Amino acid sequence: MEHISEEERKSTLKSICAINLKKSPGTHTTDTASLNKVANEDSNYIERQFLLYNPDITICGGTGDLFKGIAGFCEFEWKRTNRGVWWCERAPKKYVIAYCHPEARVDNPLIVYGLIDAIREIYS
Repeated sequence: MEHISEEERKSTLKSICAINLKKSPGTHTTDTASLNKVANEDSNYIERQFLLYNPDITICGGTGDLFKGIAGFCEFEWKRTNRGVWWCERAPKKYVIAYCHPEARVDNPLIVYGLIDAIREIYS
């Protein structure tokens, strides 16, 4: 990222969005039962929000199973990369990737390069 200009960074960041499945404040760790409950209660809102963005790549940060149920992606054929990352093509050239949360207790380079590796394989 150091080799791109500030303007390029700003432009790139405008093309990225994050959707929280839990729409209310919480703590730094997630209570899975609570997340499942509120995400299912808000499923219509989450699905509408997702369709509004219509992203080319969706990376589920630790919530892949929950999100695919809420967004209706269970009926899609889910595949695994050679390194075990689950993904599906929800529409032509539009992918959903079930990956770890960015704050997972793993070295950042492992998270970043594992995701880059998965995306390269998916697009190849």
